[in-house]
Amino acid sequence: MAYSWKSATTDCEKMKLKTNITRVAKTKATKLTDKIIDGPRSVDILDITPKFAMGVLEKRNSTPAEKVPAFTNRNLRGKANKKTSLLILDIKQNEFYPSLIKFSTEGALLDGQHRLFAISQAGKTCQMIVETGANPASMVKTDIGIGRTDRDVFGLDFLQHWNLVPKLWAKATQIGKGMMCLSTFKTSKTKNLVNHQKKWNDSFKNKKRFFHKNKKHIIFAASAISKTAVDGVRMQPFKSFGPLVTFAFMHKINAAKAKMFALKVITGGEPKTCPSSKFREIILSGAGGETLSNREIRNEKMQKLFFCADRYLKGKSVSKVSKLETIKGE
Repeated sequence: MAYSWKSATTDCEKMKLKTNITRVAKTKATKLTDKIIDGPRSVDILDITPKFAMGVLEKRNSTPAEKVPAFTNRNLRGKANKKTSLLILDIKQNEFYPSLIKFSTEGALLDGQHRLFAISQAGKTCQMIVETGANPASMVKTDIGIGRTDRDVFGLDFLQHWNLVPKLWAKATQIGKGMMCLSTFKTSKTKNLVNHQKKWNDSFKNKKRFFHKNKKHIIFAASAISKTAVDGVRMQPFKSFGPLVTFAFMHKINAAKAKMFALKVITGGEPKTCPSSKFREIILSGAGGETLSNREIRNEKMQKLFFCADRYLKGKSVSKVSKLETIKGE
């Protein structure tokens, strides 16, 4: 006998009636309480309110340091620490995801101080994976890892889809963050560029949006200098922060001129009054170095590179190099 679709449908409906399938609504997460912390060992996803988070920091911190607030005793991250501030931004922008915090068999907080502080400051209840009754000795193994950098996070999230080889992810991250920081300086209340760079901070969500908006320019700058040497001149100095961020801003203003300028800078041979020659001279002179520890000198060098780039974009020559904090026209 032939088996029709109609009979199959009827049989399925009968099966549903026989098995009496019911759907259970997802229950709301339980709030973390002192009773849970002081109870038997458990691992669960729990809601942590801002008030309770601060209470934990004040009463259950494991190793308070003299004259240092309980939530800052490890890694010396203070209230104004950039990493802590980013956690607060993530919570406010709903970009904060459950991660493990631990309490010892004595009810002392072993891991999660800065996340709890961020929850208390953001003013929003968050879900966390909470382990109670943990062996304090477990921290010897679980708290020695190195945190992921922006390069790691961006690489895993979107840089791997940008057709950039992994070795260029660090440069792309450096360029994008440099562009974003300098772009915000225009609207910043801080008049000093060095102070602005020290204070500048933003959430992963905003950084990601900026990176995608400036994708073409970041990719160009990250891959602009690829050869190890040209006519015996090492290319490494050209791959430093100042030149690459300058290339990115130029590309944003005029892509064709940026490509030609980068080529002239690499190969050299242009007249002394050509901005590319002055740009090349500043880089190869090594004046001030490129170390992060000497930010003021590095910024002065970058401002001179901006000046040369600006003159080239305007089709003008250079006799004496001045300084610009941002490239005009960007």
